[in-house]
Amino acid sequence: MKGWKDKSIAVYYEVHKDLTNLEKVLELLKYKKFNGVLELKSFDGVVEYPIIEGELNKKYFKDFDVFSVYKTNKNFLIHYFRLNEIPSILYYEKEPVWVNLDSINMNIYEFFKKLQNLPLTGFVKVYNRIHFSKSFIFFYMGEAVAGKKDSILTPSVLEDIIHDMKNYPCEVGTFTVPDEILIFYLAKVRYIITLEKYEDLFEVIDKNKMYFIQSINPNEVGFGIFDGDFVFQSDNFQKCFYYEIYEVIKLPEKIQGVDIFDFMSKSDTLNIKSLKDYQGVITYFCPACWSVIKEEDKICPNCGFDLTEFHNMDYEYKLLLSLEHPVKEWRKNVVHVIGIKRLEEAIPYLDIMIDKEQDPFILIEIVDTLVKISTPSVIPLLKKLSEHKYAIVRNKARTTLEKISKILLS
Repeated sequence: MKGWKDKSIAVYYEVHKDLTNLEKVLELLKYKKFNGVLELKSFDGVVEYPIIEGELNKKYFKDFDVFSVYKTNKNFLIHYFRLNEIPSILYYEKEPVWVNLDSINMNIYEFFKKLQNLPLTGFVKVYNRIHFSKSFIFFYMGEAVAGKKDSILTPSVLEDIIHDMKNYPCEVGTFTVPDEILIFYLAKVRYIITLEKYEDLFEVIDKNKMYFIQSINPNEVGFGIFDGDFVFQSDNFQKCFYYEIYEVIKLPEKIQGVDIFDFMSKSDTLNIKSLKDYQGVITYFCPACWSVIKEEDKICPNCGFDLTEFHNMDYEYKLLLSLEHPVKEWRKNVVHVIGIKRLEEAIPYLDIMIDKEQDPFILIEIVDTLVKISTPSVIPLLKKLSEHKYAIVRNKARTTLEKISKILLS
């Protein structure tokens, strides 16, 4: 299949094996639960391997010259490598909602009040960093309507998800989706088949049945709803590599709101330390719970995570891991340090961060860091930032891009 690399993100691109230790790179990707493709090139040809949730499930060919790593979603890997695994529903994260958790002191009650006041139609993704599990809370017009935990979709799991948010270090993201996609998430569906051409859909689907169709690109997902004919398609639906067909078994009879505040008190907070909780110079974070740790700690004193492999990593890789810290001040500090060190190896990770980050001030810090690095590889990132939805970020990036382009071309 040609052209898929154009739709993915090259985290590393044709790096010579003598310049960067591939084993160290794979260790970092393991901590990040990374999904993507490892490509090895030599005079004999090209070999590709899937990396699923950070795991490379077979030994790679050692006699290579250069390597590349491309970021993709898991479903793309299942189809591209023809893995013996049923694909799963991917959640539409194209429209994030910025909720400043620091401004409300990580208060869970206030967080959900903000979503109620929006009002949010979409979902909250909760990633438990201790159990490495994802849960989802679905909202319609500001009201919680269902939760999903361990593949169980029902309002009854909401209490368990809130319990995780209070008792475990969790990453929390909020996203809006169209009503049609929300219905898809709440319906009971059965996976049928995956096709590679949009035109082939009409040869498989029964016009007397209803289907949800999920279209897959390496780093993008589209949605279509078929009910006698297509009644809904997302903008990117017809421009994808794979089409997963799900037959609708049962639609939700009624979207009924649940009082999510029954599962929390007004004082409950996320289990995340704020910047003001620490004194002195910060060295390292536990990669599981983000608590500050000491170099002599063998296990994390907060969550019990085994730190042996982490301590063996180079400082630069530990720094890159910290780009995902849930507290915005820490993320901003890490971006700043990357700029001071002019760490060009961070550029692919800053590229990924630009797509995920919702805080405009951290994005501005990324612009400043790219200026300090000042190599040609920062230009694509500045171009992306110059088209950002936040005007303050857009204007800063455009001014910076004009200046740095003149410097690099002179």
